[in-house]
Amino acid sequence: METDNNTLNEYLENRRKDLNRLKQNSINENLIEWGLVKREYKPPSSDKFGSKGYPFYDSKEKNYYKQVAIEVTDEEYEEICRLNREELDLLNDANTKPALKMPIITLLKVAAGIIFFGGFILGWIFGIETVYVWGGAETTQFSIGIAIGYWVFAFIFGVLTLGIAEIIKLLNEINIKTDRK
Repeated sequence: METDNNTLNEYLENRRKDLNRLKQNSINENLIEWGLVKREYKPPSSDKFGSKGYPFYDSKEKNYYKQVAIEVTDEEYEEICRLNREELDLLNDANTKPALKMPIITLLKVAAGIIFFGGFILGWIFGIETVYVWGGAETTQFSIGIAIGYWVFAFIFGVLTLGIAEIIKLLNEINIKTDRK
């Protein structure tokens, strides 16, 4: 019976060590991701030509190094996690709010509508031609070529104006998101 207890105690002790190691690895990965690191340089006695395990190079020190998480207590780590959660909550709240409306975007969209509508009307008006017939008589006819010219011109510039409005809107959203970080 004592052998069973020793085996069980050994197993439990090994599991605790494994879990503590996994927990510490997770903490270290988080600290490194958050930039809480120190540099550990490659020892001079190791291979002079290789940098295995030391992925970064410091040109001042002329040596390879790796980033190692700084040592923190459990209380310090909990405080760091709490602050990061608060920051994420604030960013998520800010990202759910709509971006500020810019009057230039509205103005450009209205201008694009005016260009589309005005181009259609102008194409229709200037497409009607007065034609002089032999003998001095006048008639009117619709010239599809002239109308299409106006319509294509209006379409191209209307789309460009809408595109500029959309670009400004996207740049504004990017600017707002980078300001929040």
